Amino acid sequence: MAKDTEKLIRQLSLISFLMAERRPVTALEIKQDVEGYSQMNDEAFARRFYADRAELESLGIHLKVDKPAEGYYEAENYSLPPENFYLPAIEFTDKELGALRTSLSLLDGEFAYAEPLRLALQQLSWGKPSPLDAPEQRSVALAVTAGAGGRELSQRLSKVETAIFRRKTIVFDYYTIGRDAQEKRKVDPYHLLYRGGQFYLIGYSHERDDVRVFRVSRIRGKVGYSSKAEHDFNRPEDFDPRVYATRTDWQLGDPVGRARIWLSDRIDWLALRHFGHAGEVTEADEGVIFETDYANGRQMVSWVLGLGEQARIEGPPELVSEARERLKGRLMIDYVIPDYYAKRPKSCMGGWGRQFLNVSPAGKVLPCHAAESITGLEFDRVQDKPLAEIWRHSPLFQQIRGLRLEDHRECVPCPHKSWCVRDRGAAVTWSGSYTGTDPLVCARAALAHELAAEPDHGR
Repeated sequence: MAKDTEKLIRQLSLISFLMAERRPVTALEIKQDVEGYSQMNDEAFARRFYADRAELESLGIHLKVDKPAEGYYEAENYSLPPENFYLPAIEFTDKELGALRTSLSLLDGEFAYAEPLRLALQQLSWGKPSPLDAPEQRSVALAVTAGAGGRELSQRLSKVETAIFRRKTIVFDYYTIGRDAQEKRKVDPYHLLYRGGQFYLIGYSHERDDVRVFRVSRIRGKVGYSSKAEHDFNRPEDFDPRVYATRTDWQLGDPVGRARIWLSDRIDWLALRHFGHAGEVTEADEGVIFETDYANGRQMVSWVLGLGEQARIEGPPELVSEARERLKGRLMIDYVIPDYYAKRPKSCMGGWGRQFLNVSPAGKVLPCHAAESITGLEFDRVQDKPLAEIWRHSPLFQQIRGLRLEDHRECVPCPHKSWCVRDRGAAVTWSGSYTGTDPLVCARAALAHELAAEPDHGR
């Protein structure tokens, strides 16, 4: 063994011995009990012990020597007072302790020394009064309530966890909301994820031949093993459960579309702080357009509806249809596909007086939400007549519905009349008459007619 190594072992053993004894000891006790000295003769011990003491002194570790009035070194007593080697007490503020605990919890499983450091921090904080007991802090009450799944959900979770550990393929009945059907599933379970108060199972679906996400609360009946083998599968090496941890609730699964959500400038900063990583943002009038891939239309719609009037779905049409179905009987969503997606230009409100009406805050019944801006029109009010009577017998609505192509004299000879929407509001605004024309509407009709003749119409 190298001399430096022998010296290091000897000095560390000496320090450990003195710290453990916590009393003055004689040189003879040191020679007998400390590793590295016991094999030396008296002369060698005296020389080495003196050299070790001097080196420890140079390092700041001071041995206390109690000398009797007379005698040799064997009669001297040696000790190591705590103040000569103890470090100052480590003190953390409440914020520092909270930050350290959070950091070490996040590092658990990712850093080799996370658990030892967490235990060391626990030792340091023992006996420290809780900051929640401080007078300036409010009391905190915690309550744990039973989940909706109860005992059955706990049993399924236990079975799934065991299957993940043992790499066992499981079979179960699964309820799919989209199809309103209960179907058999055979899954290689990879990982359990807890999000938004729900457990999700991530695994390989044999029916879909791909990785899928299953909500555990929608599993029906018992979860069973597909075979009696010890192991049924090996989890792919490229599977990373952390990929799912960063996804939003509406992205748990394979993407089925890309949503376009308008967020008002009052809340866009808050929504993007929490969900900005899940999509892309572009500027828009009085807010932003947030585009994000979604795997679950119901979750996407729920998020948007939860934001109230500060958000709305801009597309795609199928997502708007799902939102309209969710609000059926409570709210009608007025959604218009842009002209460049349609085969023909669209008439305003599906044709004035034919499908829709609007009631202003003042009670006026309008054929279009912008009709009040047109001068010269008179509107009935719901304060004066029942809404049904206004819809059926109002002079304004009757006049609009009674118009025919022949009443639009300038339109009869037009070669583009089959492609014209004959917008009543635009006609009144431009010419002052329902039967007049609007140059912009005429130009759109001509362009639509021309595009219809092209082989790749509208694309």
